Amino acid sequence: MVLFSRSSDRTGERVWHVVIPVILAGLGSVAAAVLLGSPLLTMVGLCVAGFGIASSLPVFWNLPTAYLGAASAAGGIAFINMIGNISGYAAPQVTGLLRDTSGGYELPLLVTGVLVLFAAVLILASGIRKHIAHTVRAATPGIVLH
Repeated sequence: MVLFSRSSDRTGERVWHVVIPVILAGLGSVAAAVLLGSPLLTMVGLCVAGFGIASSLPVFWNLPTAYLGAASAAGGIAFINMIGNISGYAAPQVTGLLRDTSGGYELPLLVTGVLVLFAAVLILASGIRKHIAHTVRAATPGIVLH
C-alpha cells in the first residue's frame, strides 16, 4: 500500500497505480476460486486479492478530484460512497445466494474476481487518464507525461 502510494506520488501517475493492483486483486480472487481445494493456495490467492484492494485505495481517492475538479468532487465522492454502501449490503446477499445455488464458494469467488477485473477495465475505458493528462499539461506547461 505504501509503496504504490509513494510511487504514484513520485511519478504523478495515478491511473495505472490503481489499475495494476485492482487487476492483482481480481486475479487473486479468481485464483482462490480455482484453488479452493488447497487451503494454503486459497489463502495465498485471498492475500493477493487483499493486497491488491488495499494498495489501490489510497491512489483511487485521488481520481475523483482530478477528474471532476474541486467544485463537483464532493458530489462525486458522495456518489462513490453511496455505491459502496449499497454494495456493502448487496454483496453478502449475492454471495449467499450464489453459494446456496452452487453449493460452494467457487462461484462467488469467481464472480467477485470477474467484477473486480471489470472494474479495472472500466477505469481504463473511462477516459480519465486522458483527462488527467490534459489537466496536468494545461496547469503545468512543459511537463511530459507518459
